[in-house]
Amino acid sequence: EGVLAAASVGILSAAAQVCGTLDVARDLQDRPLSREWLEGALQLPSGHLKAFTVTSCQRSGQCCDLRLALRYAGAQDGLPTTLSFKRSWEKSMEPRIFEKFGDRLLQGAGVRLPRVFCNMSRETEADGSSATSILLMEDLSAAPFRRCTNSLDDLKLATTALAQFHAATMGEKDFLAELSKEGFVAENLTQAALDSWQEIVKLVAETPEEAARWSIEIADLVSGLASCAKATATQPGSEALCLIHGDFRSDHVIIEGKEVILMAFSHAKVATPALDLASLVTSSQSFASLNQLLDLYCQLLPAQSMAELRQSVRLACLQLALKPMEVKPPLDSRKLRLWVDFLWTLLNEMDA
Repeated sequence: EGVLAAASVGILSAAAQVCGTLDVARDLQDRPLSREWLEGALQLPSGHLKAFTVTSCQRSGQCCDLRLALRYAGAQDGLPTTLSFKRSWEKSMEPRIFEKFGDRLLQGAGVRLPRVFCNMSRETEADGSSATSILLMEDLSAAPFRRCTNSLDDLKLATTALAQFHAATMGEKDFLAELSKEGFVAENLTQAALDSWQEIVKLVAETPEEAARWSIEIADLVSGLASCAKATATQPGSEALCLIHGDFRSDHVIIEGKEVILMAFSHAKVATPALDLASLVTSSQSFASLNQLLDLYCQLLPAQSMAELRQSVRLACLQLALKPMEVKPPLDSRKLRLWVDFLWTLLNEMDA
């Protein structure tokens, strides 16, 4: 704590040999994090923050997420004892969402976004195509929060929060148009996805049990998916566009008492609501609950046509099936069986 909380850049430089997070724990001017910077971000008087430590670091290709533990010299009533410090090296949606909506997006609806203490970004390319951003926000891994599970009750809470999030963003027409111009829109179906399904066909053919039947069945499924993709690629959707989460699943929903917190918006984009609903259903494998969740969603957004929404969600589930997948042996045959049966059901329903 003494080393990481020190104001001396020299001490921090020496500590770099034993601390693997100092490349991330920097402000936008590329200076090591200091107590003074954190006090400014938290709007604290000078000297009120005694020390801070980096307790963990999660790295990905686009960003790093540090968990910080804080200790105060004085009273800490209402002050966070842990924080998430997220640094992104690519143009990301998260800072834009928090800047645009912040705490006002779902105020009074029982749904909120994470509390943000600092949201800063700077362009790193002259054409604005790339940017470095910093988000200092509440640590949602801390008590009394709990992760949403795949139980039906929790999935209904998640669906309710999702409907309120979609409704709040649908009215922001100018913001949605701006994001669309910048390319933050849902991607089209790709040949790479069909190729990854072909890899599944090969792996299934190599498994001893029922290999021949499985291979033929999944090969037929791939053919059906390809036909559906071709038939629907040029059909304009009639649903209203909104800002979708882009990777909506129970892992990205936090429950705090009666309040729901939505998190992890790095894949957010402009699209139809059906993509988020399809993501929730397929990621939780709650195929049997699809109709109940759609009924709940339409009750909260009555402007949505139930018939159109059902059709759109079916298409969205098929679109998720047509995303490139990382295919590695051994395959989980039980999960693959559920997935294949569900996709066949959707394809048969789409025939009409």
